[in-house]
Amino acid sequence: MVAVALLDGEAAADGGLLAALREIVNEAYARGEVGLWREGTERIADQDLRALVGPGQLAAAREDGRVVGCVRVTSLGPRTAELGLLAVAGERAGAGVGRALMAFAHGLARERGHAAMRLTLLVPREGSHPFKAASPSGTAARATGSSGARTSPPCTPSRPPCWPSRATW
Repeated sequence: MVAVALLDGEAAADGGLLAALREIVNEAYARGEVGLWREGTERIADQDLRALVGPGQLAAAREDGRVVGCVRVTSLGPRTAELGLLAVAGERAGAGVGRALMAFAHGLARERGHAAMRLTLLVPREGSHPFKAASPSGTAARATGSSGARTSPPCTPSRPPCWPSRATW
């Protein structure tokens, strides 16, 4: 079973936890964003993770005590939260970890009083990216010449999660 919890300041000092999160994030982004970055580019480093964990912006998913994913939730304003750094360990892809992380992120945003959540996708300047060309909700992410937000159908407690961009409940 997947358990998701917000990491606290103590976790920022846990080198093993940061290393596991770094590996999961960098591998997930390398897999999901093939062709968007130069080969070998790291998406995040330990000090960047530490900066997110300290102020309570990062949650980790665990199965049997092992870290298997993470998600970042921040406040953009009184009504809007932002979701980012969603990553799942490759061997756990398709096992419900991402769904649990999304449900946690939406719940946390609601708990904090937010009515909307934003997710910005990076897409190629030209053409399309195979992984991001179509989302589970059927909305397409097409190149616009720059990264940009897309709007997803409404996200309700009976229909989480939403993809890709702005969920409103």
